[in-house]
Amino acid sequence: MLVSSLIVALIFASILVGYFFYIQWKEDSFATRYRSFIYKSTADIFSKDIKIDDIRFRKPGGGYPLVSGAGMPYLEGRITNNSTKIITSLMMEVSFSKEDGEVVYRDWFYPMGEEMFSGSPFFSSFRKTGGAILPGESVNFRYPLKNCPAYVYTAFERQKDFAKVEDQKTVISEFTVKGMSVV
Repeated sequence: MLVSSLIVALIFASILVGYFFYIQWKEDSFATRYRSFIYKSTADIFSKDIKIDDIRFRKPGGGYPLVSGAGMPYLEGRITNNSTKIITSLMMEVSFSKEDGEVVYRDWFYPMGEEMFSGSPFFSSFRKTGGAILPGESVNFRYPLKNCPAYVYTAFERQKDFAKVEDQKTVISEFTVKGMSVV
């Protein structure tokens, strides 16, 4: 009788502990979803005031990097804050598509050097490694094109050539602000 009572008490205690962890996980999960919603909504509101320009495709020296293994191509560009707010975090989306609209590469990155919402749901936190962009200021960024198809970069190289070849595949690039936090 004593052993069965002890087993029931142990099961009851483990259920209470499990319930506590479940409630904590639900609260953290809701808070993370809420912060993500606010982050994306802020981008919708202020993205018209962000200017993304001077974008250049670069590659490390010595042949095409994805083939030779000497590195990978990367983007360089500038972001200008034309709003009246201080930008503390920014998430951008880069996508390349064919003429028919098929997306061949899409990725998201933080040009200010941040990773938002990192960590587990139990320890929801921000890991900030970047600064801020004041109103009227610009910041340069560099982003490596990881796992980008080789013909994307070569298509952009050919588009810079003086003599255009008509049977080339054209790649269309798009850079958009997908997340932002401001002060």
